[in-house]
Amino acid sequence: MATKGKAKAAPAAKPTGTRKKPVTPYWSHTMIREAKLFKEFTGRVDLNMFSSIETVRSNARLHCTREDWSQVKLPQGKVNFTLGARAHDKQGRLIWG
Repeated sequence: MATKGKAKAAPAAKPTGTRKKPVTPYWSHTMIREAKLFKEFTGRVDLNMFSSIETVRSNARLHCTREDWSQVKLPQGKVNFTLGARAHDKQGRLIWG
């Protein structure tokens, strides 16, 4: 016969000092790419550039400049982005063969 008067034991309580890990990571692939570009061209990255608040984000982007622009090497000439131009590696070998 089943026992009707017994209550189930309560599950063990979790410690209150632990913090749940965020489900989505802070650094997305897009943020990493943008940060690398800013680092390459300006020399530093301000984390406020990725803020969800528009005024904080725009302020951070206004103040990120490079002091010494002589270190920046920009590509010379016209860059060809066609598929035919990208089908070859830097040695001129066809990579989509």
